[in-house]
Amino acid sequence: MAETLEIVDYIQGTFSLLFVIISLIIGITILLKFFNYKRRIYILMGLSWIGLASPWFPDSISYIIILFGGARLPIGIYLILSSPQGQKSSLFCA
Repeated sequence: MAETLEIVDYIQGTFSLLFVIISLIIGITILLKFFNYKRRIYILMGLSWIGLASPWFPDSISYIIILFGGARLPIGIYLILSSPQGQKSSLFCA
C-alpha cells in the first residue's frame, strides 16, 4: 500500500533529514579534531552533538523509507531506533 503524505509531512521529514545530516557532519568533524589535538573533550563533544540529534533518526529514516518504498516504518522498528527520551509524537510511525 503506497503511503500518501501531506505537505506538513514533507516539510517535517525534509527538515528532520536535514537536521540529522547537518548534525552528523558537525559531530563527526568535532570527533576528527581529536586526532589533531589529542584532547578527550573533542570525543565527548562530538558524541554529544550526535546524541542530541538521535531523537530525529527514526523520523529521518522513516521519511526516506516512505519516499522510496511507499510504506511506513513499523512501530517496533521505530521504537528500537528512537532514544529512551524520544517521547515526541511522530507522523511517520505506523
